[in-house]
Amino acid sequence: MWIMWMVLIAGGVAWYAHAAAQHRRLQQYQQQLKDSEQARQELEGRLARRMRRLDILLSTMSEAVLLVDRDCRVIVANPVARKMFGMAETAEDRPRPMVWFYRDPDWNQVLARAMAGATEAQDLPDMILDNHVLAPRLAPIGPEQALLVCLDVTERSKLAKQRDDFLANLMHDLKTPLTSMLGYARSLASFGEDAEFRRMAGEVIATEAKRVNELLDALLTLDQIRFAPVDPEAHCDISEVIARVQGSTASAAAAKGVRFIARVPEAGMPALAIAEDELMRILTNVVENAVRFSPESGEIVVEVAPRGRHVQIVVTDQGPGIPEADLPHVTERFYRVDRARGRGGHGLGLAIVRELTETRHGMLALSNRTPHGLRVSIQLPVYAETEAQAA
Repeated sequence: MWIMWMVLIAGGVAWYAHAAAQHRRLQQYQQQLKDSEQARQELEGRLARRMRRLDILLSTMSEAVLLVDRDCRVIVANPVARKMFGMAETAEDRPRPMVWFYRDPDWNQVLARAMAGATEAQDLPDMILDNHVLAPRLAPIGPEQALLVCLDVTERSKLAKQRDDFLANLMHDLKTPLTSMLGYARSLASFGEDAEFRRMAGEVIATEAKRVNELLDALLTLDQIRFAPVDPEAHCDISEVIARVQGSTASAAAAKGVRFIARVPEAGMPALAIAEDELMRILTNVVENAVRFSPESGEIVVEVAPRGRHVQIVVTDQGPGIPEADLPHVTERFYRVDRARGRGGHGLGLAIVRELTETRHGMLALSNRTPHGLRVSIQLPVYAETEAQAA
């Protein structure tokens, strides 16, 4: 009997030892699980903080930035990108293929190839999105993700196109008169004995030379506006400048029977804070344009009026005006209007007017008149010393 009791006691001790060992292992597993859960929470917290910092960083960037995975799905996009690519209603926790937001199959194929072998940053082809031109750059972040940074180069592309158009126009505007001058110069060698031909050739050569000179002078003026220092003490009398402009354009106006009317207050106007030659350049460009496009026996009116601490100069003509689509752009460098107002300008006259006006802290506005004609409004500040004397 005692042997059975001994067996039972030994079995109980063995069972207890086994149970105790199991309990200890269970406690170890529970502690490991607890430690793992704590580590997971800490990791998630660090990841959440990093994501918040990333969101803050991306939200402050003025460029469109997207985080894409190896399958070209958009994981995260900053506010600029969401607005630009129409992602406002897309849930951020649901990655969407890039093709959903930019439906250019050729470009998306380039993106897929770049993601497949992305080891270093690389430029992708430009993206045309509505009225924007974007220059995207892909920067890998590990083996599975990459940042797609899209720089808005719309203005740069626009300026590049304007520059190309300007160079093409410049080559044409130089080549045409030079070819004419060269042709008549060579013809003089063969027909120089003909007095009438000599007279006609001389007039053509002089006219074309003047045209080339005006073009080069306009280019030089733009350079001077950009680099020449502004004299803070410069000032002039508006009445004297208008009289000079009227005299310089009288011949061209008389040839078309165009009347020039100046309306300046009899009490006189304060001095303007601009050099006389600069104001002369501004008004000459505006009035010459008005004469060029005015009809026979037309009328050009120059009105001057005080506007607080500024003086407003308004020049109106009775020409065809400027097409509304071109009106916002005609004061840009290199921009030319080839439609309603015809050919003849070099595309720099109104750019000179605008840049000289703005250099002197003034404002320029153009608008079409009803039923036809152009209204050019120029506001320039009054010379400070004149203001002090008036006070």
